Amino acid sequence: MKSLLLVVSVAVCFHATSIAQNLTRKNFKIDSIISALYPDNSPGIAVAIVKDGKPIYEKYFGVANMEHSLPLTPKSKFNISAVSEQFTAFAILLLEKKRQLCLDDDVRKYIPELSYFGDTITLRHLATHTSGLKDYGALHNMQGWRWGDVILKDDALNLAIKQKDLNFKPGEEYCYSRTGFELLAKVVSRVSNLSFAEFCKEYIFQPLGMNSTVIRDSWTKIIPNRTQSYFKTSNALVNYPSNDESVGSGNIFTTLDDMVIWCNNYSTLKIGDAAIIKKLSTQYITSKNDTINQGLGIDVRNYRGTIFLQARAASAGYRCAINLFPEHKFSVIILSNNNSTNTYKLSKQIFDMYLMNELLPATLIESNVVSISNTSSNYQFTNKQVSGRYMHESLKPGIIIEIYEVDSVLNVKMDFIQQHFHIGNNVGNRYELIENPPVKFVFDDSLNGKPQAIYKHEMGDVSKWVRMNDQDFSKIKLSDYTGEFYSEELSTTYNFIIEDGQLKLNHKVIESTAFKQTGINVFQGSIWFLNQVEFILNAKGEVKGVKISNISAKNVFFEKI
Repeated sequence: MKSLLLVVSVAVCFHATSIAQNLTRKNFKIDSIISALYPDNSPGIAVAIVKDGKPIYEKYFGVANMEHSLPLTPKSKFNISAVSEQFTAFAILLLEKKRQLCLDDDVRKYIPELSYFGDTITLRHLATHTSGLKDYGALHNMQGWRWGDVILKDDALNLAIKQKDLNFKPGEEYCYSRTGFELLAKVVSRVSNLSFAEFCKEYIFQPLGMNSTVIRDSWTKIIPNRTQSYFKTSNALVNYPSNDESVGSGNIFTTLDDMVIWCNNYSTLKIGDAAIIKKLSTQYITSKNDTINQGLGIDVRNYRGTIFLQARAASAGYRCAINLFPEHKFSVIILSNNNSTNTYKLSKQIFDMYLMNELLPATLIESNVVSISNTSSNYQFTNKQVSGRYMHESLKPGIIIEIYEVDSVLNVKMDFIQQHFHIGNNVGNRYELIENPPVKFVFDDSLNGKPQAIYKHEMGDVSKWVRMNDQDFSKIKLSDYTGEFYSEELSTTYNFIIEDGQLKLNHKVIESTAFKQTGINVFQGSIWFLNQVEFILNAKGEVKGVKISNISAKNVFFEKI
């Protein structure tokens, strides 16, 4: 019997040693990946990997403040930007638990100064980005706001009050809009009679022991141990300040250790309860019966066969991501003050390494790419054949992918999100994003040797883009579109002129922008927030106004003066 116990004991010890050695190897590999990207003299990154409530990896690379050569430490605070939205949703759910409000209440019950657009906008709509309200950040840019300008805490509310119409009927579809979470923060304040920062401190941060977390609700507020944000250009590293005091959709400054506490609360329920977590992490179903990957302030997906909660965000030079796998009690937290940080790519490397035996094989997921998009791998296209402009199948204004060849390399330009990538390594008609290989592009629906559609695969989602046919605009008179146009909604004037044979915008603040004609009376700008410009004609065929659209603010009307 003693010999049997000895054998079992040795086996257990050997197994434990094997697990520890395996973890050490993984940690060493992650160390080597991150340290190569963040030398000691560059803006850095803080990474925590948590299993069963305890960090199995926690490291800091690089510098918190370049001017003073201060390294990142456990005390370093980062702006988590839109990752803050889940805290706002949690605050709303705490008030709902107290029966002080309901998710399905009309937002005008608490903010009566908002316009009524003919359909009720609920708190749930705001928390799932399905309200239809235009994003205040996009509207700020259209007004001429430049990075570094001060945004006051009531600016988002004031812009929401002045909105003339919605992007779509509430509940019909998803469109990211920070306006919703700014309004939710205002609701929390009005219902609780506390500022949003005071409410979160009293009912979320202090009860959890997140003692280093603070909300910056004044752009002049001093935050001890705050990291500075930095932006890498092609030529230099620059300071990238943010003078924003809006709350609800951002401006929570926190540490890596405090975010570990927050992620653990999804399972420990030190504050809140299972019902609150379920509401946060349940995908929203639109009024069109479409399920979207959006809970309340957090993304809800299936990653390689398991439930996956994530939030990724960027503000100034800050980059942040939290990733939770509730079924495996596993989470990954990334905080950075370096704009070049690719939180998606690094997160995925960590998942695939540490959850190798828990997730479905990546090869199985990749094999589904063909079947999901109903494509044939027999197609083989040249770079010239795939080149062209493709519009999203929803036909939303200005949401266009442009594919073109430069030095035998296929470029992918998405002006509507200010992104420029490259695709290659193709197998038949299937390409991958060079900067992020897990993202696949499948060209299909061949007609006269050219693909008529692109199926873009990312994190299990598939989106379809359809080819836009070239048109002859040689007989169009650009002078018909010139003149001054005023937006009551934005309180600003746009002046369209002709310069060097191109239609351009002349504005007191916005940089000179040229527009390329893409349709009858329709142009595309080179700046994301001027992505589509559609001139509106009266009964006589004369231009009476223009509608400006981008990814998060549709059809903002400017009347011709």
